[in-house]
Amino acid sequence: MYSNGSEDSTGSGYARISAISSSINSTQYSRGSGYARFSAISSSINSTEGSRGSGYARFSAISSSINSTESIEIYTAISSSTSTTYDNISEGYYDRQIGQFITPNSRNSSNQEHTKDSKRQCFIVILSVFAVVISTTVATIAVLYLQGQDDKEDTSSDDVRLSPNNSFPEYSSSTSSSYNDHTKPLPEYPSTTSSPYMYHNTTKPSADHLPGSWGTRFIVLFMQNIRNTKKSIYVTSVNGIRINVTTSERLNSSLKSEIDQTTSIYSFEQFLIPNSMELEGFKIETKCVLIETSQNSMVVSQADVYSSVGMTTHIPIHKLSTTYVIVSTNPVKYFSQFAVASINENTMISITFQMNDTLQIDGKIYRSGETFSIKLNCYETYQIQHTVDLTGTFVQSSLPIAVFSGNDCNKLNGQGFCDHLIEQLPPTSRIDAVYVVPPHLYSNTKIRIIAIDKSTIFYNCTNKTLYKSYKRMEYFDIDISSNGVCYIQSNGPILVASFGLSSSIRYISDPSMVIVPGFHQYQNYYKIIVPFGYDYSYITVIMEQSDSLLLLNGYTVASSNILYQEFLYYSTHFKVMIIRVFAGELTVTTTKSDKFGLMCAGMNFFKSFAFSGNSVL
Repeated sequence: MYSNGSEDSTGSGYARISAISSSINSTQYSRGSGYARFSAISSSINSTEGSRGSGYARFSAISSSINSTESIEIYTAISSSTSTTYDNISEGYYDRQIGQFITPNSRNSSNQEHTKDSKRQCFIVILSVFAVVISTTVATIAVLYLQGQDDKEDTSSDDVRLSPNNSFPEYSSSTSSSYNDHTKPLPEYPSTTSSPYMYHNTTKPSADHLPGSWGTRFIVLFMQNIRNTKKSIYVTSVNGIRINVTTSERLNSSLKSEIDQTTSIYSFEQFLIPNSMELEGFKIETKCVLIETSQNSMVVSQADVYSSVGMTTHIPIHKLSTTYVIVSTNPVKYFSQFAVASINENTMISITFQMNDTLQIDGKIYRSGETFSIKLNCYETYQIQHTVDLTGTFVQSSLPIAVFSGNDCNKLNGQGFCDHLIEQLPPTSRIDAVYVVPPHLYSNTKIRIIAIDKSTIFYNCTNKTLYKSYKRMEYFDIDISSNGVCYIQSNGPILVASFGLSSSIRYISDPSMVIVPGFHQYQNYYKIIVPFGYDYSYITVIMEQSDSLLLLNGYTVASSNILYQEFLYYSTHFKVMIIRVFAGELTVTTTKSDKFGLMCAGMNFFKSFAFSGNSVL
C-alpha cells in the first residue's frame, strides 16, 4: 500500500494523509459545508468521490477482501478559508453556517438525516420524471387530435375552455419594470369602493365635446364569417342616454322587428343582432344597423363564437368620407374581403382593385388596376371577396360611405389556426403620419404600413431602422416580437394595421386585427367595454412621459397589473404599457388630462380580439 497524495489545510489546522488500497486509481474531492467522508471501494471501482468542507473529515478504507466497512478514524482540520470556530476539538465545535454546536454524535445524526433526505429527493425526482412522461404523452395525443381537425371546426362545447379565472402567465421582458411613479398611497384598480383619493373630477368630461370616435350616429355591419356567430353591439356613454336602433325599411319585416328598438341606458348596453344579418358576397343587401344616441357615445361591435372572434370600433357618421384604402391579409384557405355601406340614396361607388389575380363580378373579369362601379341607396351594403390579398385596393364614392375590411377567417405566418379579422376603416383624409406600434401580449406582431400618397417613411423597430420612399398605395410589412415596439413616421398620411399572431402559449389565441391610432388621434378620455368570456384581457396605453398618473375607473394602476413597459426617446418621449384589465365597463383617463393612445385586446381558447379606442383625427 502507498499514498497517492496528501493535501494540507493551511492556517491553524492539521495535515491529513490517507492511505488507500493500490487497487484504487484515484480519489476525487467535492466541496461541501459540513465534513468529508472518503471511502475506497474494491478494485472494480475506478474512483471514489468524497467531500471536503470546512469542518472535519472522516476517512474509511474498505479492503477488497473484507465484506464489512470499518471506520478508521475521525480527524479534524481547520483550513484558512474555514467558517467554523472550534471551541474544544475533543468535544466538538460551533458551526456558524448552521448556528449549532456540533459533536460526533450530532454528526452521526446529521449523516443519517442527510441519507434520508437524499433518498427522499431521489424518490421525488423519480415521481417528477414519471409525471413529465405522462404529461408529454397526453399533450402529444392532444396535438395529434387537434391537427386532424379542419381549422377549428366547432365540434366541442365549453367544457374544454380555460377557466375565466386563470391568472396571466408570467411575462418575461427585459424592458418591463414596476410602476411606482406615485408618491402617496392611492386606491388601485380594480376597486369597488369609493375613496377620498379617487379622481372623480377627471372621470366625467362633457359629453358634448368628446372628439375622435365619439359621436351620436353610427353604421354597423357584420361581414361574412366561416361559421355562425353571436353578434353584439356595445354602446357606452358618459351619462345616461336614449338609443334608437333601426334598420332599413326594405329589410325583411320579421328580421327588422327583432332588431329595431328604442331604449334608455345608464352607462352602457349590449344589443344582440340576429346571425342572419351577416353579409353575403357580391349581393346588394340592406344588412346594416343604424345606432342613434341622444349624446356622444362609443360603439364597438363583436362577432363571437367558440374558437373565433372579431371586434372593431365604429366611426361616427359625421366623420365618414368618400376615399378609403383596403387593408387585409393574404388568405390561406378562405377569403380576404371588404364591404361598403351607403348612408345616402344614389351613392356611386368606384373600386380600383390592387391584387395579383383576376376577379369575376357579375360575369365580368377584373384585373389589378381596373375599376368596378356600383350604385347603392341608403342603408344598402355590398361585400367583395377574393382568394388573394386585396390590400391597396382604393375605394371612392360620390357621397360619404362606411367601409370595412379584413378576412372571413385567416391564419398568419403559417401559425396556429384561423380567426375572423375585421376593422372599420378610417377615411384617408383622417389618417395620421406618426405612430407608435406596441406588441401583442404573448405573441409576435405583423405590422402593415400603407402609403396613401407617395411618401418617405422612417421607422425604428426593435433596433432595426429603415428610411425609404414608397409609391402611392404601396405597402410593406414589419414583424416584431412580443417584446418589440415600433416607431413610424412619414411625410405623408399612412395607414397602419397591427395583426397579432398566434400566441406562444399553446392553444391560447389566434390572429387578431386592429387599426393603430396615430399620435395626433390620441384622446384624454376613453370609455369601453371589455367583453366577458376571455381568460386574458388587457389594454395597451401609449402616452408621453410625464408625472401624470394613468387612472382606470378613477383608480391608479397596481404595479402587479402592469405586464409590460417600454420607453421610447424621439422628438417626443413615449411610454408604452400593457396592463391587465377585467371584463366589464372600463373608463381610462389620467390625473392631468394628458392625451394617450389606447387599444384593448383579449385571448381565449383558440381566439383573440383587438380594437382601438380611436382611429380617426
